[in-house]
Amino acid sequence: MRKKTLIRWMILLPLAFLQASCANWLIRQECKNINWYQHSYDVAMEGRRLSGDDKIERCRKAEYDLPETQMDLGFKAGMTNYCKPETVYVTGRKGEEFNTELCDPGQANYLKQRHKEGVYIYCAVDNGFSAGASGRKYQNLCPAGMEKAFLKEYNRGRKKWLNAMVEESQKEVRRIDREILDTQRESMTLEHRLNLLNLNRPVTAAPNEDPALAERDRLNTEIRRLSDEVKHKRSRQSQLRQKIKDYKVEMAGLD
Repeated sequence: MRKKTLIRWMILLPLAFLQASCANWLIRQECKNINWYQHSYDVAMEGRRLSGDDKIERCRKAEYDLPETQMDLGFKAGMTNYCKPETVYVTGRKGEEFNTELCDPGQANYLKQRHKEGVYIYCAVDNGFSAGASGRKYQNLCPAGMEKAFLKEYNRGRKKWLNAMVEESQKEVRRIDREILDTQRESMTLEHRLNLLNLNRPVTAAPNEDPALAERDRLNTEIRRLSDEVKHKRSRQSQLRQKIKDYKVEMAGLD
């Protein structure tokens, strides 16, 4: 019994290591295709620091050699733009928070004032509907005297956006359904061909003498690939259905 368990672990551990290595290789390939200067610039423009970025952490864990110099240059360029008074004003107009910690402390009060001016424009009643319909979530920035009237219009716009997202996600679920059916039909065709090869296989033939061995291996590989593809598509459908559920729950809370 112990010998069987030991053998089992001797098989499973290398497989687990191989799977982890493959996963890390795929992540490194994704990391290789990222424009790290632009990504770091975008992080700064969102008022965040590189140390808390999920994408950077993911690539670091996969042991990807991050281009630190390009990242530093991109972040500094983004931070410079983020802290410009006009950018701060636009940030407020979008109803987004402003992180003063990225900017010169000596400019903090002035930048806060510019942000506040932008927020006042955002919180105007006649901007409420378009703000809600934009898909951006309200970040509780409006002054008490403006918030109630703004939210009434914002919620109307938000409902419109949520309804559109529900319809779009439902269409995507149906589209993936059709893709799954096509993939399953393709897999069934290949399985039928594989079964015919197995039926016509010479009984006395050794494995290395089987003329259809290469084709049989190719079919098995393709069938497995199609099976993985179906699993991936169903996983995507599950994510979409959860989103639809979340959208509907949020809509109910806006009534």
